[in-house]
Amino acid sequence: MAQAPKQFQVIYRNADRMIVGMSPKGGGVGSQNKLAVIHDMAEYDKLMQFDPAYLANDGATIVGTPPT
Repeated sequence: MAQAPKQFQVIYRNADRMIVGMSPKGGGVGSQNKLAVIHDMAEYDKLMQFDPAYLANDGATIVGTPPT
């Protein structure tokens, strides 16, 4: 039986750190965006709850409001 993933990737917009996608396939994420690898699967649950969702300044936490 396959194990659950231990990490996931999000694509976030540089300007405000809003998460705009997940798990890019086939290359880059564009010049306006960056990729972050999240190692805590509990953060995935937060990602599914917030609309929109943002990546905190620590690069590892999903939050529901834009970080300052």
